Amino acid sequence: AEIRSLDAGSWFERDDPFGQVAAGAVERSDLSSYIGEQVPTLREAFELTLELDWFLNLELKAQPAPKDDFYVVNAVLELADEVGIGSDHLLFSAAQLSWLKTLKQHRPEFEVQAILGLFPDDPMDFSDVYFDTFNPRHTRLSIEKLKQQAGRGLKLNPFTINDNELIANLIEIGVAGLITDFPQRIPRCIKRP
Repeated sequence: AEIRSLDAGSWFERDDPFGQVAAGAVERSDLSSYIGEQVPTLREAFELTLELDWFLNLELKAQPAPKDDFYVVNAVLELADEVGIGSDHLLFSAAQLSWLKTLKQHRPEFEVQAILGLFPDDPMDFSDVYFDTFNPRHTRLSIEKLKQQAGRGLKLNPFTINDNELIANLIEIGVAGLITDFPQRIPRCIKRP
């Protein structure tokens, strides 16, 4: 409940985290509407996803102490069932690969995407056929390595791709998708015949 008391919007103008205010991509007149914006609950995010007929990639993350023993998978699946959001609107990704395997064993209808290379010592292992898609950290692999994996028929969604040239190159080599902070840039990066 503490998170609901926080102002999730004011910092955007103050910190300009992606330089978008300074670049003019966000109108200064719009910034006042961000003040007092609340962080949505997962229930609200599920409900909005259904209302707008979107598709949500929900990244499951380990919690810091003292909540580090909270098993998030069961809680999320219970809420998804309660709200009525299913695999036609929801998939799961995580760096905790054991969570995804457990989820897939109990609920095989959901797509699971393995996050690879989140931390420098994490392995970049594309051999586990348990996962529908791999989401590798792009800075841990060359374009050639990504092209090689895509050429093997693997579905790849590298993260976090914010550079227009890199977006264009990854689209050209055949990645399944991209994880980016700027999805509005992607149409400009697609090379048309």
